[in-house]
Amino acid sequence: MNQNPLLRSVAFLLFPISAGIVLTSVQNPLAPWLFITGAAGIFLSMLLLTSLCRDRNSLLLALLLALLVRLIFVLYYPPAVDVTRYIWEGLIQHHGFNPFVTPPASEATVHLRNDLWQGVIFKEMTTIYWPFAQILFRAATANGPSFLAMKLMVSFFDLLTIGLLLHMTRKRNHPLRYVLLYALNPLVLIFTSGQGHIETIVASLILAGLALSESRYRSLAYAALSCAILTKVYAIILLPFFIRKLGLRPLIFLFLPLFLCIPYSTDIAVLLHTPTTFASHFSHNGLFQTLLKAALSLTNGLTLLLLAGILGSALTAVFFLTSSLLRASCSAIGLMLLCLPTVHPWYFLLITPFLVFFRQRSWLSLHLTSIFLIFYFNPAIPDTIFHHKPLLMTWEYLPFLGLAAYELIRNRKHWPATYPPPGTVSVVIPVRNEEDRIAGCIESVQLQNQACQIIVADGRSTDRTLERVAEFNGIETCSCEPGRGVQIANGIRHASGDIIVVLHADSRLTNGALKRMLTALQRHPDAAGGAMDAIYDSPLPRFRLISLLNNFRARFTGIAFGDQAQFFRRAALPQGFPEYRLMEDIELSMRLKEHGTLLFIPGGVRSSSRRWTSTGYFTNFISVIWLTGAFLFLRAFGLVHDKAEWFYQRYYRQGP
Repeated sequence: MNQNPLLRSVAFLLFPISAGIVLTSVQNPLAPWLFITGAAGIFLSMLLLTSLCRDRNSLLLALLLALLVRLIFVLYYPPAVDVTRYIWEGLIQHHGFNPFVTPPASEATVHLRNDLWQGVIFKEMTTIYWPFAQILFRAATANGPSFLAMKLMVSFFDLLTIGLLLHMTRKRNHPLRYVLLYALNPLVLIFTSGQGHIETIVASLILAGLALSESRYRSLAYAALSCAILTKVYAIILLPFFIRKLGLRPLIFLFLPLFLCIPYSTDIAVLLHTPTTFASHFSHNGLFQTLLKAALSLTNGLTLLLLAGILGSALTAVFFLTSSLLRASCSAIGLMLLCLPTVHPWYFLLITPFLVFFRQRSWLSLHLTSIFLIFYFNPAIPDTIFHHKPLLMTWEYLPFLGLAAYELIRNRKHWPATYPPPGTVSVVIPVRNEEDRIAGCIESVQLQNQACQIIVADGRSTDRTLERVAEFNGIETCSCEPGRGVQIANGIRHASGDIIVVLHADSRLTNGALKRMLTALQRHPDAAGGAMDAIYDSPLPRFRLISLLNNFRARFTGIAFGDQAQFFRRAALPQGFPEYRLMEDIELSMRLKEHGTLLFIPGGVRSSSRRWTSTGYFTNFISVIWLTGAFLFLRAFGLVHDKAEWFYQRYYRQGP
């Protein structure tokens, strides 16, 4: 398929034909199914061209085609009713009125009322759009009310988004063709170029902040985020993640755009009045809100409180478990969209740019299925199926939920990185006084039928560990101060492989584990590393439970422990291996999550239960949970110091 020029030519023809069908059928109330067919054609051609445009010329042609269709949609697609509101609010500013104080129904603006005013909805309510949006509205109406000028203003940010995506994908050595998931997306064409919704402005400003955070002008990322917040306030959920990435010192740049609020200065309660009114009194198409009300029959107020609690808890988990600002922002926006009581199809434009990097099939499916709701509020559509909300929501969200479950269970994640095929393997074994166990560990590696370098990283053992190692041929050794992370880092400095496997001395690789690992890395060039499915050597049920919990955590959060045979590409750790005396396994997981997806290899390693037996099952259980939680918390705020010495002392009971 990747080399099929005929199929690519068909896709190039299908895209403009489908766009033409959408454009010609949108104003015909008798042709909603024709419109849906056209949107589906755009979606299909987007998928085909994203897969097939692997050379520079075809990619440029696809981007030119996207620009041409955008221009046609801007000129001829009827704008959304929301654009009427944008124009009205820009217009009254030129006559000295403040949209945060003066609603369209105000008697003070009677002399400005015209046909445009007739089309404004919610006339009794003040604006929901914050100061940066108001400045843009005012600029777009500088020469009078114009739907074209407003749509061109929105389209500027749409094109800025494409430019930013091209820059960010090129910087990550990510295939540029994935930008077509945004450039050719039917949701973007219909609701941005066609209808002119400003969610694209918010998405563009957020993306600008993310791009700036990776540049030498990283302090300006705060200013870009501030402008996004001052367009639509919900972008504020990203602030904690930006603070964690950028720190507090450049936070002053967050407040610089607040000077834009001066022309609209009023009580903060006034700014929040309309957004909170909409949230508390209106609901439409919110997934979690609909499920909660159906399951628990709660009032609107209780439902909102529960949704806020769910969102807050989920964002907290993302904050502590996701180091990458790009990934965290994507997750936060996705969670917000699931928890909002009102979710119009164009709200999904907030997450569309992230599909270029992470390519989640679940979210991508919503960019087709949500289009069905475009006719819900149109009374001119006679077909009742387009006014049947439960049916529409089922069609919209059922594929999303199914694909999301598949991605979660099968660990189907993508990352904007492409690593070369795996080559040589180095196995690093940290040891300290392991004379009774090191032989079995080395034998399990040598029985893999996979050529690899074996390095034993000693932590100044005082027993016969190194003598036992010397009994094997071809084993390299190195020595340094004790501490697992310190020893492993020392071993890696002596390693020559481009794939590093960390194997504890009391762990044993199962047959074919390394081969399965290499096959998975070959199949997933965006993977930075991962861990292996681990079981304990005790048949007792309580150890099976611990194995189950450990594997569940590693599979679904990406955080693995050292006894799960962690592995990684050397190229995926530009900052080097964490030289921590303890907790190096969690730190390694967090660093790898910033540079690629993490794999989980089934049936990989059998580990010893000696630690659980010697210290006591429940004592060790509580200790592991406490130390892991404390480490993640301190790490999030940059408070892990001295090679994590505090954790080493607590774990081995050497401290007070």
